[in-house]
Amino acid sequence: MRLSYGAPNEDCEVRDHIIAGGKLQIDKFKTVVNEGNVQEPTVRKAVLVPNKYDPRRANVAIYNGAKAEKVAVDVEKFLKPGDNFRVVAPRDFFGEPVFKGLSRGPGGVARQGRLRGLGDPQGVTWFTG
Repeated sequence: MRLSYGAPNEDCEVRDHIIAGGKLQIDKFKTVVNEGNVQEPTVRKAVLVPNKYDPRRANVAIYNGAKAEKVAVDVEKFLKPGDNFRVVAPRDFFGEPVFKGLSRGPGGVARQGRLRGLGDPQGVTWFTG
């Protein structure tokens, strides 16, 4: 992925992107912020973004280029200890949750089931309550 234009530009911020099968090149900017970007497809990373319209919902993107059995998701800012939660697949939003459980607070969740058959990369949606 290349970010540049014919003339010099002022500012460029590229944060928390996954660049699979290529590399990030940023040219002709006076100020560049390049942080949190992953350029190797063999990494595993999870990003949780709370829904700004419904505080009980969040979207999660899980990148598992390493094909690891587990990928950690930091849910502390979203789930409180004792919260029930469920994870639904975006392609079957109203179907059975692919994952559900109870938040134990910092350090983990009690869960039932596994994220299964979602492909990679894949976004999922978390619900509380």
